[in-house]
Amino acid sequence: MPDAGKQRRLTFVALIFGFVSIGAYCVLISRGRTLWSDELFSWVLVTDPSFAHMMRAWKGGADGGGIAFYLLCRGWLSLFGQSHLAYRAFSASCCFAAWALMLAALRRYYRAGIAFLALVVVWFGSSIILWQMVQTRFYGLLFAATAAALYVTLLGRKDRPFQSWAHWGLIVGTFLLHLLLVNTHPLGLLDSACLLAGAAVADWMAGRRRFSLHLAALMAWPSLWLSREALRNSAAVGRPWFWTTRPHIREWLDLWDPITFQSQGVLRLTHVMVALGGVLVIALVARPSVRSAARPRLDLLLPATALGLTPLPVFLLSQHGTSIFVDRYLIASLLGVTVWFAEAFTQTLSVATPSRHQRLVLGIGTSALLAFCLVKLGFYPRYLRQPSHDFTILLSQRVGDTALPLAIPRVDLCDVMVAEAQQPHPRVLCPLDWPFALSPLAARGEVSGYHEMENWRTFGYYSGSLIEADEFLRNTPHFLVLDSPTTPWLKFRIFPSTQWTAIHLRDLRVGSDDEQLWEVARKDGR
Repeated sequence: MPDAGKQRRLTFVALIFGFVSIGAYCVLISRGRTLWSDELFSWVLVTDPSFAHMMRAWKGGADGGGIAFYLLCRGWLSLFGQSHLAYRAFSASCCFAAWALMLAALRRYYRAGIAFLALVVVWFGSSIILWQMVQTRFYGLLFAATAAALYVTLLGRKDRPFQSWAHWGLIVGTFLLHLLLVNTHPLGLLDSACLLAGAAVADWMAGRRRFSLHLAALMAWPSLWLSREALRNSAAVGRPWFWTTRPHIREWLDLWDPITFQSQGVLRLTHVMVALGGVLVIALVARPSVRSAARPRLDLLLPATALGLTPLPVFLLSQHGTSIFVDRYLIASLLGVTVWFAEAFTQTLSVATPSRHQRLVLGIGTSALLAFCLVKLGFYPRYLRQPSHDFTILLSQRVGDTALPLAIPRVDLCDVMVAEAQQPHPRVLCPLDWPFALSPLAARGEVSGYHEMENWRTFGYYSGSLIEADEFLRNTPHFLVLDSPTTPWLKFRIFPSTQWTAIHLRDLRVGSDDEQLWEVARKDGR
């Protein structure tokens, strides 16, 4: 038996490591970065001076999250101030909460070193989780809420609702956690259902009955009825099409692969590790001798495996109609992957009396996994450190103090320039062009971007900078355009017309964004 004191100390070290590393990562990577387009959708709501107006905008489809996120994030900012760092710290705190909860869950069944290693590999090897540490959307809260709901399934071994206040507290806690889960993101309902299914199977195999706890979780689901208007209007943003496309099986493998360098079609080491974890789970369930020795771990393995398999129904549904198979939507499935890694490490690293050769092999394998994480942390943040589409400084240097209005047709660039650029100039305008959004020249996301900006204008968010393209061209004879060479608005609107002249002034580049600055004038000058 491992020394209990040593295990407690290592668990404490793992907890402190998670807190310090996640916090430091958030601060270092967030420093100097403007908010990017998706972050702004949440930002304008949670910083709305009027709570009632925020609720109306949320119901009207100004953003697509659940009400729990906006309430909690708004409360967070009221405590820590409305700064970008405080905003992003909310999501980083959720990632740490998920770390702490999973550490507590894993420590019920695994040694501290195994739990620590599994958490490090997944949290600091996964692009999905790393991204949520340094940008705030509702996915960090979804991650933490699912981890909490998973942990609570491990409590309350028997259904005795009338014999102790502790059990009543567990029932109320289960209800509240699943209430939080389903009201953070629509896919929280799927996570809740998979957790319940896995817990029910674990109870059946252990001969337990916990109907009251499962019923408490189910009672949280009808609360989504109160969000029906917001859900309906958010879904309308994706009509006639959403920005996503039909997923490929490779995307599923990459989702399950915590350590990915986005190479195409390569069977990576961690794919094998995840497959090994899945095989081990099947072996525990199928083989009586193995299941008997490891039966207690099934209480965690089965709900976690159900979570790890949540991409399956989403993948199948996304083959037809609108695809919702997006990595960050499915972040909770990585909780299952974490448990699979812990089980795989237990089966491979837990050797009672390892030989010198075995110790060497195990040491090399463990070091290789940690090295992958360090390499990932070295390369991935280079992208994250780039400011998000903020061309303000370059424009002020290259254009100077001109009185010409600046049109930015690309929605995900315009909203950043309008809302988050340093000292935003009232000349910056976003011409909302529905025919262009539907054209082959536009990026696929321009359709949903158009709807989102229309919702912003409806509820008064930066409405002075949002204007219909036809109205803009009718009333503006001379202007500048920051246009994208890959999705050229000028090619759709200006070049085919004999009424306009366009002069290319210069190319501009910020991070990975290449844009072109043009001067456009009506030939008759009117």
